[in-house]
Amino acid sequence: MKINRIKYRGFGRYVDQEFLFHEGLNLLEAPNEAGKTTMIYGLLGLLYGGKKEGYRVRREQEWVTQYLPWKTEEYGGELDYEVLGKKYRLIRDLQPKQEYEQVIDLDTGRDLSESFPMDKKKDRFIVERQIGISGDTYKRIGYFHAGSLLAAQHNKEDEKKNRQLVDKMTQLLKQGAELDVTPIMECLDKGIDTIGKTEHAKNKPFGILSETKKKLEADIAQLRNRRQALDQEEQKFEQALHEKDELLIALEELETELETLESENIEQQKFALAYEQFKKILLEETMYKRNYQKLQIAQEEKRDLDEKLERWNKVPITEKELQDIEIWNQRKVQIQADQQASKEQLELVQLEKEAIYENQIFPREESEITWNLAKLREYEEIELQAKNLGEPKHLEKRATLQRLEQDHIQFQQLEKKEVTLHEKKEQLKKDALLLPTPKDSQMERLLWIATGVFGIVSICTLFFSLWFTVGSLAITFGSAWFATKQTETKRIRNRKISQQRNEVENNLEIMNQDLTKLTQRKTLILNMWQVESLAELFARREEYQAIVSKEEEYFREWEYLQKQMNQIEREVGNWLSSYLEDVPPFHIPTWRQRIYQLQKQHAIYKEQDYKLDLQIHSLKRDLEKGEQEWEKINLLLEEIQKKFGFDSIETLGNWIQSSGERKQIEWRRQEVKKKIQQLEMAEVEESWQQNLVELISQREQLISSWRGKTSLLAQKSLDEEIAIIKQKRVDLISSLQKLENEIGKVEGALEEKQEIVTRLSQLETQWEMTVRKMSELKAEKEAFELAKEVLQESAQEIQEDLSPRLSPIASHWINRITESRYEKILIDPTEGMQISVFAPETGKREPVESLSTGTIDQMYLALRVALVQFYSNEASHRLPMILDDCFVHFDNKRLRKTLGLLSELAKDHQIIICTCQPRERQMMRDSKIPFHQISLDKNNN
Repeated sequence: MKINRIKYRGFGRYVDQEFLFHEGLNLLEAPNEAGKTTMIYGLLGLLYGGKKEGYRVRREQEWVTQYLPWKTEEYGGELDYEVLGKKYRLIRDLQPKQEYEQVIDLDTGRDLSESFPMDKKKDRFIVERQIGISGDTYKRIGYFHAGSLLAAQHNKEDEKKNRQLVDKMTQLLKQGAELDVTPIMECLDKGIDTIGKTEHAKNKPFGILSETKKKLEADIAQLRNRRQALDQEEQKFEQALHEKDELLIALEELETELETLESENIEQQKFALAYEQFKKILLEETMYKRNYQKLQIAQEEKRDLDEKLERWNKVPITEKELQDIEIWNQRKVQIQADQQASKEQLELVQLEKEAIYENQIFPREESEITWNLAKLREYEEIELQAKNLGEPKHLEKRATLQRLEQDHIQFQQLEKKEVTLHEKKEQLKKDALLLPTPKDSQMERLLWIATGVFGIVSICTLFFSLWFTVGSLAITFGSAWFATKQTETKRIRNRKISQQRNEVENNLEIMNQDLTKLTQRKTLILNMWQVESLAELFARREEYQAIVSKEEEYFREWEYLQKQMNQIEREVGNWLSSYLEDVPPFHIPTWRQRIYQLQKQHAIYKEQDYKLDLQIHSLKRDLEKGEQEWEKINLLLEEIQKKFGFDSIETLGNWIQSSGERKQIEWRRQEVKKKIQQLEMAEVEESWQQNLVELISQREQLISSWRGKTSLLAQKSLDEEIAIIKQKRVDLISSLQKLENEIGKVEGALEEKQEIVTRLSQLETQWEMTVRKMSELKAEKEAFELAKEVLQESAQEIQEDLSPRLSPIASHWINRITESRYEKILIDPTEGMQISVFAPETGKREPVESLSTGTIDQMYLALRVALVQFYSNEASHRLPMILDDCFVHFDNKRLRKTLGLLSELAKDHQIIICTCQPRERQMMRDSKIPFHQISLDKNNN
């Protein structure tokens, strides 16, 4: 596989940018935070999409939200690549939950998307199916970065990824062999999954049978309970039949008693009718007697009135004069009454006017109302000005400015720390170069050689010269002692040197980690404010300062308007509180409405005051006229008194009063006379005497017919007792109906009893069959699991054969990179691709974690290259390799050797090297290694 072109429509900082790649080595050199990592993640995203692998529910990769486009809504791009000599273009939209992909054959122009059908999760797996490797597996084989060259961190995620990688490599080994365990394992897993792993798998046969069994058990228990309830219902049925017989007997007894009472009640009602007729006769008889009495009373009243008129003396004045006097006297009395009423009304009106002033709840002056309405209009104008300004957000923007200033200071401090760390790092590198190299001691070797020589001489001269032998032995032991001391001294010196080197390397590692953290914090600050440098951050701060200054100027104007509004609200509110007991919350329409109400009350008060003044004036004028008229009438009455010789006005009044009584007597005499005439005519027309005789006869006949039955009058009415018995009969009939309904229900339930017994027998049979089927499925599942366990053991044995295939390739590369210092690398796939080597110093097998950081990186680089070559050889696909700042721990010697080997590997594989340092480019130019340099500048692409 080979990458030819990438075009980003939108990915992080890249918008409408295109990058070209060549065969062999491609160098992407740029400083930190320039976009190298964005480029790599964009390449992997276009290849494999933004979804995480291995999850049932869709989950996005962490980088999806991190690399959302900065200046466009489009998220994705185009990728041109070659697979087995065919050229394709993959177009992908990475927008979350709207992901879209399309693959085009560039040779024919055909859309091949439908050739990669979607699975249940709506994934096409285009690249996966073309090269046979998933995105996660490719990242662990073909994508190298500084962290990936370190040993696994022994967490669950790394162990899982390593196991997947081993499984993929093992699967490649098994392809072409006589026995391929994977399909069988999949078949066994499918068989177990088809049956169901546990009883809780509700959609599987085993879970379905388990649910069926539980449901049958519940139904059986329910039917058994129902059968027991029906047994109890049968007992109730017998008891209900007995109660029904008792109710029927009680109902017959009530019917008999009711018939007897109804017959007695009919007799009592007949007697009551006759008694009512008797009372009616007595009433008519009394009426005729009262008419006779009225006639006698009227005749006697007429005689009395005639006597009074005969005794009336002759009046000394004429009737006309008497009438005039009476009219004047009545007018005088009327004037006095009117005057008194007018005085009282005048007092009431005056009190009412005073009460209006005392209890006023409205302003007296119209100017107050006008002034406050004008204030409310002024408030609205000021409020409109404040709205036009808009509520200032200077506090929020000032907080943003403060955060920006803090971040600016923090960024400057981080840059200072970064410079300091780089200086310390360079100093440590210089110190590391000055450290001595462990060397073998020449004296030690000579002493051991001497020891060996004199030891051999001692043995050879043992039988020739005793003294020479003793001397040789002494020299031998002395040389051995001195050699041992030299060895111990060398070991102590070398250990100190090794400790110093390890300390320097650890300090360098710590500094690299600190530099990485500083870079991440700087990147976080730049991304937060969407800038790319300290200068842009400073410009952003200046921009915010200008905005905040302008917002504060708006705020001062807005605050002045708010103060004016508050002053108006306070003044109008104080004025309203002097007239309203409960002033509503400030709301201009509400307050304006209340002021209008006060204005209406003021107008009503003015109108009432004007009306009361008119009324007072009218009453005073009426009082003056009444006094004048009263004086005139009084003068006339005095003249009449003198004319007719009355002693006083009171005497004249008595005559007038007597004249009125005489008129009343005459009127009453006429009325009585008319009444007598009417009664006499009624006596003749209605035959009072004859009707009275007939009524007396009927009354005596009724009295004679009551003899012996008068006791019925003392008896109590039977209607209430009959109603009680009828209600009892209704209650009995209702109880009887309820009982019959219950009997009918029980009869239906008893008919159902046989059906329940039959149904219970069927369910018990089904339950036994379900239990038997569950036992069969359980036995079948256990057989599948046993077969799977045996096959897994066999697969483990095959998996262990992966190491002999990978180790030679990795050993070849590590031997060349380390210049034969480490000749063989050991790989253990069963432990998640853990590697170890034979230490040349001790000859023992040691894990790579015990080596220096640079050597560890070399070991894992060799392993990754071996994995790439192994996969490419087995799968017939030449995977491209991506190296992202992998050589940070390589010294110049190691790096130069590694670049030379990568140039050989680039003859078969496309390699993309990303670096922030110029030394890779300089070394490749010095070594005349061909490479294609990629620029991140938009103008150069």
